[in-house]
Amino acid sequence: MVPLLENYFTQVILTSFAHERAASVDDLDKFSTHSNTQKIDNWETFMKQIISEPFYNSKVVFVVGSLELVGRISRFLNEKALPTSD
Repeated sequence: MVPLLENYFTQVILTSFAHERAASVDDLDKFSTHSNTQKIDNWETFMKQIISEPFYNSKVVFVVGSLELVGRISRFLNEKALPTSD
């Protein structure tokens, strides 16, 4: 069962980059006011959204939250990462 984020919210900053790259603190600061910032308060809904192909293939996702939460999402994305062609 996927836990819900209760009494806590995570901001997911969506950029228009078409490739994946690591998010640094500077990136988070830079994009924290991006017009596509979404407030996500339900972990399960968020994970379903982020692994949908059109979303996953066209966005880089920056997560602002606790280290535990960011780590959990990072691990999930690494497990679900789509194969890349060289």
